[in-house]
Amino acid sequence: MAKILLTRPKKLSQKIAKNLSQKNLSSLIQPLFSIAPIDNLQPINQKLQAVLITSSAAVFALEKLMIEKDLLILAIGQKTADKVKKLCYKNIFIANNSGDNFFRPGID
Repeated sequence: MAKILLTRPKKLSQKIAKNLSQKNLSSLIQPLFSIAPIDNLQPINQKLQAVLITSSAAVFALEKLMIEKDLLILAIGQKTADKVKKLCYKNIFIANNSGDNFFRPGID
C-alpha cells in the first residue's frame, strides 16, 4: 500500500494522519519546517501602509510589533483573518488562500 507524505509541521501532520487513518489511508510524517515563537520582536517605529500575514502562526506578532488596529492587514486565508479579528483589528482583506487575490487592478 502506498503512503501519503505529510510535510506540514508535526502537530498538524499528526492531526491529518489521524484523519487519514480513519479512512484506511497510511501516511508518513516528515515536516519540512517547524514553527517556533520569536521572543525578541521590537515595535516598528516607521509608518506602514499594510501588513501581509501569510500564516495564522504569525498573527501573534501584530501586537508584539504594536501594529495599529486600523492599519490594513492582508490575510492569506480565512483562518488567519479570524485570528486577526480576535485581536480587534478592523481593516482586514482576505485573499481566499491565493496571493494572486492581493493584486487587483486599480489598487495602489
